Amino acid sequence: MKVQIRIMKKETENPIKNPNPIKKTLREKIKEIPKVEIHLHLEGAIRLTTLKELAIQQNLKSIRSPLPTDQDDLQPYREYFCFTQPTDSLTSFVEKFFNIQQLLNSIEIIERITFEVCQDAFENGIKLLELRYSPQFIAISRYNDHSHLTLDDIHQAVLRGIEKSKSQFDMAIGLIGIFDRTLSVDIGLETKDFFLKYKNDFIGVDLASDEKFDAFPFKDIFQECKANGLGITIHAGEAGSCSNISQAIEQLGATRIGHGIRILDNQSIINLAIEKNILLEVCPISNWLINIVPDYESHPILSLINHGLKCCINTDDNGIFNTTIIDEYEKLMIIHKLDEQDLLKLNLNALEGSFIDQTIKDDIKMKYFIPYMKSLQ
Repeated sequence: MKVQIRIMKKETENPIKNPNPIKKTLREKIKEIPKVEIHLHLEGAIRLTTLKELAIQQNLKSIRSPLPTDQDDLQPYREYFCFTQPTDSLTSFVEKFFNIQQLLNSIEIIERITFEVCQDAFENGIKLLELRYSPQFIAISRYNDHSHLTLDDIHQAVLRGIEKSKSQFDMAIGLIGIFDRTLSVDIGLETKDFFLKYKNDFIGVDLASDEKFDAFPFKDIFQECKANGLGITIHAGEAGSCSNISQAIEQLGATRIGHGIRILDNQSIINLAIEKNILLEVCPISNWLINIVPDYESHPILSLINHGLKCCINTDDNGIFNTTIIDEYEKLMIIHKLDEQDLLKLNLNALEGSFIDQTIKDDIKMKYFIPYMKSLQ
């Protein structure tokens, strides 16, 4: 930390050290770190206050009991939309998404939440954000009718939210389109055509949802997306087998893996990932709260790094998990004893692995990361 300097003008003009320099808190130090987040789901990153506001406007009723309209009471909404303690099943986690899904029923709402998610990222020190979303998820609502929203309507609303954010915040933003592996391949083909129709708006595509559904039927879809210049990241090795990771790399053409912590179960897949320079998009708080790991302390982030795997840190669904990227870093520093140099390296990994244009990444590195590196010397 640099010592603050002040000038004494009575007997001498020589600067002296301030005997009581202001010490920064850990969170203040973390906020200063230039950050890159490349695994963030739009639908899972909405502000709780916004969810409450929308729920009241739409007269949303909880299955268990009516949700209160007291403007000062967030707790019932936190319980309905968020996890703050580990859940006992992936089904409970998915249910939170469906609770949120029903509120995303207008282009104005979709544009608003997109802007707010980007704004929150910027205010937490993120300099490059890759935001991913599933147009099919928004369009096909489980609890209410979203038939008035076309995929084009949804996409244009997301783009407007991103463009508004770019005009106000000094932050690079890229968009990733999500395929849902639990839906049919026919829907996947329709989604592929949609993403390729707007391929200049997207930097990459992802395959998400329950890993019990085989990724292989989507092989040709992802190969076509890759041939059209889109980056490939696949959710694999989160709750599912480590073999899903090798399948994602070798058959679907992934250069990044969402989560991927099950890779430690197989040394040959570790070797494959290192050989192919695969980036793992690790989400520690998410893994803890949906019971991928038994407790936060046992999260294998250090083991992944020590095995020579390239990793970066992300929040996954920070709205549902009621957390921030600063919370992620704070836990890593306190519990797993990472320091600023470690977090810098993880962010540089994310910057290098981002699907955003290289010129933009080079500018971000020069503008934010080089000065920060010098400040640590």
